[in-house]
Amino acid sequence: MPREITILAPRPLTDAEILHAATGVLPDIGVRRINPGALLQFAAPTDDGVQIVLTLEQPALLRAPKEVERLHPDVVLPHTLREAIARAADDPATAECVWIEATAPATPFGLVGIQICRTLADLTDGTCIIQDGR
Repeated sequence: MPREITILAPRPLTDAEILHAATGVLPDIGVRRINPGALLQFAAPTDDGVQIVLTLEQPALLRAPKEVERLHPDVVLPHTLREAIARAADDPATAECVWIEATAPATPFGLVGIQICRTLADLTDGTCIIQDGR
């Protein structure tokens, strides 16, 4: 069973930021786009080939900020993210907050994927929620 991860960010991430975060965690990480850009998949080299460490879905604009409270009531949000979510609630048409779903394997390789997600969240003053509590 994979670990489910949610990244909440006050703004969209660029491809360059995502790649920088991934290579900052694992310099020789591989990346590929799946299903015409719908997914980004990251793999670590192993003695036997490669091992998937993370799959990131395309970000979705957070147009219903109450969903964060409903789905993650115990999560403490950074100040910048709280402000961005409040702006999205006031004017959904100008919302920049993004919700990114990701999965990482429930193996030691998955810890690399989790670290990438945490790095991405830190980069934007967002938050990273690991669904299984690890």
